[in-house]
Amino acid sequence: MNNEATCVLSLIRTNLTKEKINKIINFASENNISISKVLKFDESKFQELFSFSKEDIQEVLKAKDNLGNSSFLLEDITSKGIYLITVLDEEYPKKLKENLSIDELPPMLFCKGNTDLLNEKHISIVGSKNANEISIEFAKNITKKAAKNGQVVVSGYEKTIDKAIIESTINNGGRAIILLSQGILLFQIPNEYYEYYTDGNILILSIYTPNSKWDNNKTIETEKIKFAFGDEIYIADVKHEDEIWNSTVAIKNKTENIFVRQPEDTEDTANLELINKGLKAVNIIGEILEKEKSIEEHIIDILRDRKLKASQIREELKKKGIEISSQKLTHLIKSIPNIETEKDSAGNRYYLKDSPEQSQISYENLPLFREVEK
Repeated sequence: MNNEATCVLSLIRTNLTKEKINKIINFASENNISISKVLKFDESKFQELFSFSKEDIQEVLKAKDNLGNSSFLLEDITSKGIYLITVLDEEYPKKLKENLSIDELPPMLFCKGNTDLLNEKHISIVGSKNANEISIEFAKNITKKAAKNGQVVVSGYEKTIDKAIIESTINNGGRAIILLSQGILLFQIPNEYYEYYTDGNILILSIYTPNSKWDNNKTIETEKIKFAFGDEIYIADVKHEDEIWNSTVAIKNKTENIFVRQPEDTEDTANLELINKGLKAVNIIGEILEKEKSIEEHIIDILRDRKLKASQIREELKKKGIEISSQKLTHLIKSIPNIETEKDSAGNRYYLKDSPEQSQISYENLPLFREVEK
């Protein structure tokens, strides 16, 4: 039986944090020594190498004393068809290592099913526990896209939308990773999925010891894992400051491939807030929506390489279907950076400073006028 896996299993059964366990594993790997040898270091060595507290060192000693018991447990777990994959193993998902910090990275994965699915292209689909019918329809549409493109869908299984995602994946001939917020021995695969599972199209995965019970903290932690897996991430709906919101904020600077469903005007979601933070809006079938130009952007386009009076700018805006009063337009023009005023006997004319190079102007700092006076 794999001695390193036994050591990792023994460590994760203690109260040590992921960060401290990963420090021990990394040290052993980088210095080409076994984890069991590291566990035999004396107290002063742990303080010197890892800055562990006395409480931490007691947990390490507990892990060392429980190695025999952990070895029997590992044999029992594997006899039930569960694969144990440590962060040291080649099968461990590269995406998790890329997207999770040392204090978030699970030292060990517990898997049942086709582990080849771990390092394929993944689409993570997420939605809130109270997802509406529009969100569920969206999620189903994304599973069709994943099946067509040969991508593996990553989803949970505790929410209504999660179950809809897995069912739709199967119905569309796709493949899926079911990410659990509990121990893997507490999950029973539904009978209607069993044939699909035995054919190698489903992987059941947990980052918790096999008999761990569900709790809300596990749901929050699992959501981060779900995001970290995704080569593409599709958000069906999100509530402000829920686990999906927080996971999105945590990972959005690490990937450009986060897509948020454009909500209906009557929906109570925070989707639009994420879109306004720069994430890509998509329609009900997952197609990217072009961002509508603001009035300020239209004015800048109109003034490229020419000087115009406010009345002329207003006429050009009318051609684009934009109605705005003369007073509002004048105020708006004066608020836009890089627009200069030329005064003559015929009145004011406006132009872009340093035109034509103004094609490089940034719209990011322009004031937002969502409603205009008609």
